[in-house]
Amino acid sequence: MSSSHDEKAKKMQEQIDQLHAELALAKQQVQTKEFTLKVSPKGAVQINGLRRRFPVTLYAEEMEMILSKADDIKEFIASNGSALTRRLVNKIHV
Repeated sequence: MSSSHDEKAKKMQEQIDQLHAELALAKQQVQTKEFTLKVSPKGAVQINGLRRRFPVTLYAEEMEMILSKADDIKEFIASNGSALTRRLVNKIHV
């Protein structure tokens, strides 16, 4: 009876170890997931992957305005880094 119990415990521990490995892999994939771009149904720039469920959608002119100010935005983030909240650690690098 003890042998059967040991085998069940060993099998269960193997399953637990496998689940831990799968969870660690899933977390790593979420942290390193890159965003994708597409044209939205209304003809805007749609960024998927920044937020979990909802895309960020901007019209081309809005995106161009933001991109033209990229250096200013980077400087602002650097200057105000301690006051800004970071939610996507290791996900996106500016």
